[in-house]
Amino acid sequence: MPIIKNLNGLNVKVVMDGNSLTASNSQYISTKITQYLTSRVASIEMISLGVSGQRLQTMYNNAITTNGVYSLVNPNKYNILIVNEDVNGIFQDDYSEYKQLQLMNQYISGAYRAKYNAVISWNTWNCRTPYDLFVPTTNDLLMFKNYCNFANTDAKLYSNINVDMRLADGVGGAENQAQNSTYFIDYLHLNNTGNDIVAQRLIDYGLNQIFEY
Repeated sequence: MPIIKNLNGLNVKVVMDGNSLTASNSQYISTKITQYLTSRVASIEMISLGVSGQRLQTMYNNAITTNGVYSLVNPNKYNILIVNEDVNGIFQDDYSEYKQLQLMNQYISGAYRAKYNAVISWNTWNCRTPYDLFVPTTNDLLMFKNYCNFANTDAKLYSNINVDMRLADGVGGAENQAQNSTYFIDYLHLNNTGNDIVAQRLIDYGLNQIFEY
């Protein structure tokens, strides 16, 4: 993925897709990215399509529709897609790490065919037990760990950037850290402080891999 060095006059469009983790933190990502790029580019447009409970197969099926994610590319702008979904597929549908990775790669490949200029995927922080919607087994947690590791490796093959939220200060770390009310509202979802950390990490390890200031 080429680094954009000259941002003067660049019009940027950012589309976000994912599950409840995207839906719940979209305002923080939108606000921080907009604030960050406003003084650097000519214009910034943000769209969030996160839906609670979404799986990657559903996201892909929706993306290829007439009004789906792939249709939102504006040929007159630099188009960035930010995507997340792993916990629903692995922990609720019992997808293997390989199946989940296959679905993510299908989604990302479709985005590039639709002419997105860049795709930033991000994997979830370490999942905790128990959670009110599911109780991950030891095997589930192992598959999730493997998926995150593979996502970082496969990002190089599919010319996208993967941001590993397991390494995010405060949000990442030990499996049971989600009990820390400083960052979390339950065993998975973040509060305002946690969402702010995720948004900043997407800038530091996502956008800064695309743009050179």
